[in-house]
Amino acid sequence: MNKMMTYLKEPVVIENEKVYLNVSIGIAVFQEDSADLEKLIEYGNIAKNYALQTGDNTYVFYEKEIRVNYLNNLKLETELRSALEKNELSLAYQPQVQVETRAIIASEALLRWNNENLGPVSPEQFIPVAERTDLIIPIGNWVLEEAIKQNKKWYDITNKKIVVAVNLSPIQFKRSDLPQIIKELLEKYQMPAELLEIEITEGILVENMEGTSLQLEKIKALGVKVAIDDFGTGYSSLKYLQNFNFDKLKIDREFIKDYPQHDTGSIAKTILNLAAQMDINVIAEGVETQEQFLFLKENHCQQIQGYYFHKPLSAKDFEMLLTEKITDRVD
Repeated sequence: MNKMMTYLKEPVVIENEKVYLNVSIGIAVFQEDSADLEKLIEYGNIAKNYALQTGDNTYVFYEKEIRVNYLNNLKLETELRSALEKNELSLAYQPQVQVETRAIIASEALLRWNNENLGPVSPEQFIPVAERTDLIIPIGNWVLEEAIKQNKKWYDITNKKIVVAVNLSPIQFKRSDLPQIIKELLEKYQMPAELLEIEITEGILVENMEGTSLQLEKIKALGVKVAIDDFGTGYSSLKYLQNFNFDKLKIDREFIKDYPQHDTGSIAKTILNLAAQMDINVIAEGVETQEQFLFLKENHCQQIQGYYFHKPLSAKDFEMLLTEKITDRVD
């Protein structure tokens, strides 16, 4: 099968143009899975559809677990298609804190889904489904609008310049005019552009550097901040930092969570030193203990996000945090 997949990945030349195929194959084995022809076809189709769910250019052998997973994913997709119209989606906001002053300077908007039949569904479960089905486009647009609308409300109430950070999917870059969408939303709610920050992963840059670069330039021209999310976990390269005028690097929690018991913090230190050399701000996410906080402070990390200060909050609770000046941790 591996040889066949390798062969199928080769381009087909049609009228002097190279055409590439995406192939997903499902396999059911006679006797082992079933001796009934109709059942074999059914199982083969289930395996094929499961292969489609997991990604292009792959093959999957039918197993009972695959049938269960496939049906679960199908149920998830069906429910997700009506999530927006049923008002099942919401945003939680996790405060981002300035290390030196311990003041809240920003928040990250985190998507939540509470379905009437499935209950609360983890983003790790439904985001891949949304991206595979292109539902991420309307959902992503909703997230942008909701975060901008909410942040403008907070700005009007408190007169504090709190930035809201929104994660963007690679699919949004490929299949929507993000700069125009962002421009129209900022104008609609009259929110200052510098109070919006978009977070992108390094994978977006790898997949389409030229197209992404053009979109990022247009977005930054609006006055919107741009940050690299989960830095160090993917395709980390100085090339991207040199080619793009990023405002911030976000250290992934993987490089923080085991410090100091099972991690010396060497990767986090390296990222902080690199960012300092390139004059880029750094925020560390997933900070949960005083030891982790002091380590990051000693190594000149500018901003912190994590349970050590605040868990993700509802819009109402975040507003209370801003207006009532709830005391931050003091150790």
